[in-house]
Amino acid sequence: MSLKMAPFDRSHTKKPAWKQPISASIRNLITQKGKLLKQYIHIKTLRYCFLTKNRNIVRNKTKQIDRFNQNEIAKDCKDNLKRFWKYVKAKTTRTNQ
Repeated sequence: MSLKMAPFDRSHTKKPAWKQPISASIRNLITQKGKLLKQYIHIKTLRYCFLTKNRNIVRNKTKQIDRFNQNEIAKDCKDNLKRFWKYVKAKTTRTNQ
């Protein structure tokens, strides 16, 4: 009797894609944050303040990008209504997850 293994479906575990591309420096900060978190959880050699500093830097950079995009949409809303309403729709509709 042979046991056949069913293929493992990872489609439900995928993270949603970024709405816009992010720079390589921010991607590096995000991966560094993940590594520091793993190191803190598993090894406990890292001080918590290093983890929080890195986490705050990542959050500030991503908020900065969001603010920049919102300001661009606000400056351009009279000329480019489609972009404005696309932003509004993205914020008001819900995804089924």
